[in-house]
Amino acid sequence: MYWDVGEMDTVPYILGIAHPPGYPLYTQIGWAFTHLLPFGSVAFRMSVLSAIALALTAWLVWRIVVDVSADPLAGLAAALLFAFGEDVWAHATRAEAHALVALACVGLLYFLLRWLDRGGACDLYAAAVVFGLGIAIHPVVAFTLPGALAAIVARAHQTDPHVLRRAAAIAVLAAAVWFCYLPLRSAYVNAEGLDPLVSYGITGSAFWNYDDPVLVDNFAALVTGREIGIDDVRYGYTSRAYTRGVVHFVQLCVRELTPIGCVLALTGLIVMFRRSTVRAIVMAATLLPSALFAFGFAAESDVDRYFLPAFALLTIAAGEALARLRPARARGAGLAFAGLAVLYLVFSQRHFFDQPHDDRAAREAAEILHATPANAIVIATWVIAPPLAYDDYVMRETGARAIVPSWYGEQIDRVPQWIRIRPVFVAGTPQGSVPGFHLERMPTQTELYRVEVNR
Repeated sequence: MYWDVGEMDTVPYILGIAHPPGYPLYTQIGWAFTHLLPFGSVAFRMSVLSAIALALTAWLVWRIVVDVSADPLAGLAAALLFAFGEDVWAHATRAEAHALVALACVGLLYFLLRWLDRGGACDLYAAAVVFGLGIAIHPVVAFTLPGALAAIVARAHQTDPHVLRRAAAIAVLAAAVWFCYLPLRSAYVNAEGLDPLVSYGITGSAFWNYDDPVLVDNFAALVTGREIGIDDVRYGYTSRAYTRGVVHFVQLCVRELTPIGCVLALTGLIVMFRRSTVRAIVMAATLLPSALFAFGFAAESDVDRYFLPAFALLTIAAGEALARLRPARARGAGLAFAGLAVLYLVFSQRHFFDQPHDDRAAREAAEILHATPANAIVIATWVIAPPLAYDDYVMRETGARAIVPSWYGEQIDRVPQWIRIRPVFVAGTPQGSVPGFHLERMPTQTELYRVEVNR
């Protein structure tokens, strides 16, 4: 529940607004899921949503392999290889928007391939709907656009231009309607006073109303992620940084698919290009660009989640390689080796089954609440702010405390006002300082400081 995971456990349940790019559709799906699922904690329900999304993605991997090869066993091996990979499993067992991103990317590919094979307008319209919904979950789905354009170019001479225009309109509408949530919800939060931090002089805070997108400029900044500095981007996209990203991806592939799976995937990619160059280009151009982007994205703390669509591509390729093995003995041996790879993944990565029992964030949040008075203002870094916010807005266990997600130094103008009326604490590693005040370390295992006036 640290970092973004705790935020995604909290924001959908309260119908808040998340950090850039806002995740409007993910928030609304999460709200419906957490309120309709009748068991488990809210955090558990959000984890179940991720698990279902990546389970459906694994089913699509199976379906794509079967559609091409008519070999259910090869499709099953590919789906299991995808589902039990380290990166996939980690993101399937926590609140994670990229689980739904992967589903949208592979779902788009599924309908594009059907349209390439059959030319039915309904398949193209379905692809447009999935693309639009995916953008509303996270704009990173736009990286699938090269694959969609490749499919359109391949079939343009056989397709009525009116059909293409309708598909484009459907995609835009399917995305745009959900982004209306951000300014409308922001206006409602402001009008109803739902964000408790407004009374402390803070507007546009995390969880309830990030960046206050009721204002046009704030909305544009939130959706585009304009707060990411250009220096971070330039640093990431240097040849040295990009090379490190590629090496990391290759190493992760070996862990994700095992060496056996990697050999099958490489073989399958060759098979795909030899069987149908157009189809192979569409597949690669749909599922690889997010990984190519992530290789140099140095500002990202969890770059591995951008690789989920690429792992779907590699496991589809592995399934096609298995289906093409001849004679029957070779095919049987290939399936057996793929099965061994899956079993190795299941039994070699013990954290698969340890992750649901990791309660460090909950314990640290509880310790902070125990060590602070019920009327405290707690300035919390982004590491520990999400579990504290979850306790505040979801569990309602923080009393009259105010949880302020911020660096200490960012509240330089407010701390002198706050400390006159309430005790102020800093949770997590402090950054910055406030003139006239110092931090006194509390006797807790979790980093916690009391703000004191200099004498």
